[in-house]
Amino acid sequence: MKSINNAEKILINKTTKPFYIFKSNLKLDGLLKNVINKKIDLDHVYRFTGGLKAEFLGSIPVEDPNAKNYLASYDKEINLLLKEIVVLFKQSLNYYGLSSNTPYYISSCYFEEIRTDVWYDIGGGGIPCFSGLYFVESNKDSNIAVNDVKESCPKGSLFLFESGKKIVYGDNTTKVLSFSIAPLSMIEKQYPHKWIPIL
Repeated sequence: MKSINNAEKILINKTTKPFYIFKSNLKLDGLLKNVINKKIDLDHVYRFTGGLKAEFLGSIPVEDPNAKNYLASYDKEINLLLKEIVVLFKQSLNYYGLSSNTPYYISSCYFEEIRTDVWYDIGGGGIPCFSGLYFVESNKDSNIAVNDVKESCPKGSLFLFESGKKIVYGDNTTKVLSFSIAPLSMIEKQYPHKWIPIL
């Protein structure tokens, strides 16, 4: 009898494990000011022509908008958020029977214009990929439905779940930092620096 390999085990677990949302709450008051809305000055480029003389060539942006990852920002609150995401991620790996020895990476995007008349999908094709949401700004009575599971999502709510699920927001004033987690083998053709190691 042929034994099944790890990829086949993942597919079996994917179809037998019930959908679950891993949750936490972390109030971070400085993310909008210190990370999301922070403007980084242009980098000035000079050509040194000899001695102390330099010719100014122009200015270039420091950040690539296609490779922006808010979770890679040098900020204490981002560090706290990443630590909490790792806690939820390790719980999810345990739940789905996945190895924490596999190198996983994380990317993020920020949304401040949310529509309530459509549904969203952060991307990914399910296990072993995960999606998550951190509610930067949200009303205390806001809610969200992920895979038709309704959850309250006041400011500071943090959710992690299997990727590729339908997301419906109940409040259009919500501001969300969404993130994706994937194994290294699945992100090799992505923008450079868009993904950072999480495990």
